[in-house]
Amino acid sequence: MADPWHDLARIRLVVPSTLGTNRNQDTRYLDAEIKSLEAVLSQARHLRNARNFFVSLPEELLLDIMLLHRDIAPANSRSLPARNKRCWHCDSSQLWTSIAGVCRRFRDVARAPLLYTSMSDNNLPPELMERILARSRIQGTPLTLELGDCAYMGHTNSAIGLLKHIMAYHASRVRTLNLYDHHRREIFAEGKVVQQVLWPILGSSSSLKSLSIHNYVKPQNLAIQSSGGPVIEPLDASGRPFRNWKPPPSLESLELTITPFAWECPIYNNLVNLTLRRVRVVPLVLVGLLSRMGRLEHLVLDKVDARDDSHDVHFFAERARAWDPPPSLKTLYVGTYANSMADNLLPFMRPSTSISYTFDTLATRSREVEHTMTFLLASHFSKPNGDENCVMSLPPVFSVQFSLTVVRRQLSSGDNNIVHTEISFDRKMDQFGAPGLVLKHAYSTEELDGDGRQYPPSDWLLGNLCKGKLPGSFPCFDSVSELSLDHCDFSYKPAEWAGVFKLFPSLTTLRVSEDTLANILPGTGMMQNRSPVLPTIQTLHVLPSQQYGFKSSRRTVDTLLDWLLGRKLRGHPLKDVRVPSALAAEMAAGYTGMKWKALLEKSS
Repeated sequence: MADPWHDLARIRLVVPSTLGTNRNQDTRYLDAEIKSLEAVLSQARHLRNARNFFVSLPEELLLDIMLLHRDIAPANSRSLPARNKRCWHCDSSQLWTSIAGVCRRFRDVARAPLLYTSMSDNNLPPELMERILARSRIQGTPLTLELGDCAYMGHTNSAIGLLKHIMAYHASRVRTLNLYDHHRREIFAEGKVVQQVLWPILGSSSSLKSLSIHNYVKPQNLAIQSSGGPVIEPLDASGRPFRNWKPPPSLESLELTITPFAWECPIYNNLVNLTLRRVRVVPLVLVGLLSRMGRLEHLVLDKVDARDDSHDVHFFAERARAWDPPPSLKTLYVGTYANSMADNLLPFMRPSTSISYTFDTLATRSREVEHTMTFLLASHFSKPNGDENCVMSLPPVFSVQFSLTVVRRQLSSGDNNIVHTEISFDRKMDQFGAPGLVLKHAYSTEELDGDGRQYPPSDWLLGNLCKGKLPGSFPCFDSVSELSLDHCDFSYKPAEWAGVFKLFPSLTTLRVSEDTLANILPGTGMMQNRSPVLPTIQTLHVLPSQQYGFKSSRRTVDTLLDWLLGRKLRGHPLKDVRVPSALAAEMAAGYTGMKWKALLEKSS
C-alpha cells in the first residue's frame, strides 16, 4: 500500500518545478513548503504527545518525579561496598540523569536549579554530588544539604573527599544544613562533624539560615555533662572549647534531636524557629532559655522530658505562668507519649488570642487523656468569671472541628486498630485562619475499661470528654456556633451523637462529610423534652466525601429529606442547606411533588 503522505509530498515538490518556474521561485516555494510541513509535524507531535499522559504532565510534576527518582535510595545503599560504586543502582541507566535524554522538554526540566541545590549523601553517591555542586556553583545558587556518614567517612574517589570539597568551595552557599546519622553508627561521637562541618560553616561570614542535628551521640572527650544531660559544646580540632565563639547572625531555625547545645550557648538567642525532640531539660532552665529568645515565632517541644524531682509541679507551673511570651510567638507545639512528661509543659500554653497551640499525645490510657485534655480545655474555655486563674479576658470559642481516622494494623497478636483524633478550637470567625488550640491523641480500639468493656469513641472524644470529673473544671462551649465533623470512620449510636450535641446549645452551623451523614442525622433528630436536638441550627453544609467514588445510598437521601421535613413540621426549619451536586440530584429525584428546597425557611 502506497504512503499517501509520500505521494502528496512528491506532487507538491516535483510538479511546480515542471511548470517553467525559475530558480528563485522554486526556492521561495520550497521554503514555504518547509514551513508548512514543519507546522504539520509540530501539530502531529502535539497530538501524539497528548496520547501519552506522562509527557503531557505539567513541568512542576515532572520535576517532582525527577526528584523522587533521584532521592530514592535502593535497599543495598546501607552496605558500605555499595557506596564505592558509581551509582547506588547496579545499572547506570537507572540514574535519574538519564531522564533528561528522553526529549527536549525533559532536558529543559532537568536544568531546574532545584535538582542541583537540594541533595543528601544518603541517596546520592559522592561523585555525583560533586558534579551537582560544581554545576550549581556556576549559578551561585544557595544549597540545602543533608550530610550523614558518607560525606566524611572516606567513601569517595575524590582526592580531598566530599566533606573537604564542600568546605573548600561551597561552605558560603549553604543555607540549610541537616546533619543526620542515618545508620546509627555513632559517627558523631568522633567529633568530626563538629570540627570539620559545623564550626567552619558557622563562622562569622556564614549565611546559614537553618540547622538540624539528629542522633548526635555524645563523645566522652568532646561534650560536657549538665544537669539536663549531654550537650554539644563548641570545640576546636584539639578538643578545647572555642573562646568567645559567636554563632552567625543569619541563623534563624534550629532543630535538635536527643542532644542540644549547652543551654547557655548564644546560638539560641536570635532564633525564629526552635525545635527540640527527645531532649531532657530542667524546667527552670527551659524558662530561662525561652526568656532570652525575643524573636521566637515557632516553638516545637516534641517528646521533651521536662520532669524535675527537686520541685513539684505547682512550683514550676507558677514559674511557667510568669514567663511572658514574646509578641512575635505564633505557634507552640507540645508532643508527648506520656502525660506525666507534659505536666511541666502545659503551663506554657496559656490562653491567648495571638498564639496557636497544639497538644499532641500518644498516651493511650483513657483516664490520663481525659484528665489532661479536660484540664487544658477548662483553662482555655472556661465560663465567664468562672476561672480565678484567668490572666486576661478572651473572646469565647467560635468554632470546633472534630476529625477521626482509623489506622488498621495487622500484628502477631491479631488486629490492632489505632484511632487518631484531632479537635480544633478557634476563637476567630475566619474559617481558614490558624486555630487557637488543637488537641491530638491516639488510642487502641482494643483497650478495655474497668468493667472489661471496650471504650466507644464517644467516651474518648468530643461528647463525653469531661464526663465524671471534678465539678467546676469543665470547659464551656456555650458560645460555639460552628461545628465540623470529618472522617468519622466509626458508627455512633444516635444517643451518643445527641450527647455530643448537648455541649453546643448555641450551634447554628453544622458541617459534615457526605459519608458520615447517615450516621450523624439520627442523633440530631432525637427529641429532648418534646423539642429536637440542635433547635438553634440554621445551616447544614454537607462536604464531599474523601472516599474515592463515594455515593450516598437511597436510604441516606431519604433520611436527609425526612430530617428536613421533620424540622419544618416542628417549627425549626433550616435557612440554608449546601450539598454536593450529585447528592442534590439524588434529593431532587427522590422528592416528588415540589422541590426539596421548599423544606427550608423562606427568606424574607
